[in-house]
Amino acid sequence: MSKHSPGPWVWQNKTNPWNDSADRGALRDADDLEVIGIEDSHDYGVSMTVNDVDAALIAAAPEMLALLRRCHTALSENFDNGGWCRDELEEVAALLKRLG
Repeated sequence: MSKHSPGPWVWQNKTNPWNDSADRGALRDADDLEVIGIEDSHDYGVSMTVNDVDAALIAAAPEMLALLRRCHTALSENFDNGGWCRDELEEVAALLKRLG
């Protein structure tokens, strides 16, 4: 299995240059390549494209988030936050806060 697209990923809304009645959005990677493309043509419905490796990463996101929460809790309870992983714990806490 090849590697997933490099992060960070950024969402971009744009119109379809070939059909101005269609809305198009894309999640783009750090190399500005499309990770997911979504198009609503209003006439034919919504279509989406994503490669298998990135789809697997996206599908695993809820499980990874749950694991990250458990790891953060375990590390927070077992270290004095002045130790070797204080900065990492703060980064994880900020990410978890952003994700809700």
